[in-house]
Amino acid sequence: MNRKNNIILLTALLLTTLFASAQVGSPYSQYGVGDLNRVGFGQSQSMGGIGIGLRTSQHINVLNPAAYSALDSNAVIYELGLSGGFNTVETTDASDFKTDANIDYFALGFRAARRWHTGLGVLKMSSIDYLLKENISNDYNGSVETYYYGDGGTYKLFWTNSFAVTKDFSLGLSLNYNFGAINRVRTIVFHDDRSADNTKYEENTNLYGLTFDYGAQYTIPLKNSWDLTLGATYSNKMKVNKKSNVLAGTIYNQSNGEIILEDVVGAIIIDTLSSMTREDEKSKITLPQKIGAGFTLTKKNMLIVGADIKFQNWSNLKLDSFDKDLDDQLSIHAGMEYTPDYKSMTSYLKRTHYRLGGHFNQSHITINDQRINDYGISFGVGLPLRRTNTSFNVSFELGQRGTTEKYLVKETYGIVSLNLSLSDIWFIKRKYN
Repeated sequence: MNRKNNIILLTALLLTTLFASAQVGSPYSQYGVGDLNRVGFGQSQSMGGIGIGLRTSQHINVLNPAAYSALDSNAVIYELGLSGGFNTVETTDASDFKTDANIDYFALGFRAARRWHTGLGVLKMSSIDYLLKENISNDYNGSVETYYYGDGGTYKLFWTNSFAVTKDFSLGLSLNYNFGAINRVRTIVFHDDRSADNTKYEENTNLYGLTFDYGAQYTIPLKNSWDLTLGATYSNKMKVNKKSNVLAGTIYNQSNGEIILEDVVGAIIIDTLSSMTREDEKSKITLPQKIGAGFTLTKKNMLIVGADIKFQNWSNLKLDSFDKDLDDQLSIHAGMEYTPDYKSMTSYLKRTHYRLGGHFNQSHITINDQRINDYGISFGVGLPLRRTNTSFNVSFELGQRGTTEKYLVKETYGIVSLNLSLSDIWFIKRKYN
């Protein structure tokens, strides 16, 4: 590997460490492990998030570990992804607007032996970022405000292995180390009752443990250079360790005048009522079982059309004392890629990859008997770099989640994702005359 690519690799690792805490703000991130990130990389993101039946030699596909066997056998593929966007939050009488920027993942993949491809990577799985206020008045205490705050997220460090059992059939296994920290705070402030103590309850949870993902892909050659690839994935439910630190107590009694929201959330406890650290077998949590199936129809080097369906069993997850009951999640993804002429020497536009897709997600969150659904469209381009197998991928996603009915919140979001897929030739022996 040359010096230039060494520098790119080092920079990617440093940036991933530096910006790993960036995240999107959403009131729905208070449930479970937070907002579930879109896991697919550059090609998949602009195709509606498909990947279970997707096979490509120039892009890493983390949505099915069996797909690694399709990677170029003479190259090491690197993937680095960044994203940014906006989120508009609406209720029936108010709205808010937020922007953010993230580095989402870094990964590499290569052939380790004749029928064995492998790879490593790290990606963000979920994020928590919310700040909410609830105001209740009663005859006894007068005005009482409750503030809810949360931040943090979860990540996955993975080692993927894919085995070409036959020319058309591949199996894959991914060993994942899951880790993360989630902080949640509830603060109660009594505005009118000066005899009542303002209180704060804070729970910090650290998660860490191993999980496994399994995958399979089978390709059926059809007529006229068409291929049909069928894919399936499975992740069994696994217990991971949870360490919780709980602190509760009274905070200052506010003086006359307006209360600054940040001061209430970050207020120092002056009289501890409860303090506890727990880390034992009973405190473990079970991450959900996941099942997926998908397919792609591929016209070699010209057209890809595909769809995925996924199911996740979130109803068994109970993270901490703040958490509410969750539901099982079902999502559907569909997308396509079109390349007019990948060999064109006269037109760059003909060598460009054009992508389009959409998704519908029946999420794991139900509030006031209303399921919080998420749906959106995505589109983008893959821009090949001249005389290389490296490409720069840009995707755009527009979507909506939730509703303003039943006193709920509707979110409208837009995400721009940038992906560098770098192909570095390692395994060709040089010949000298």
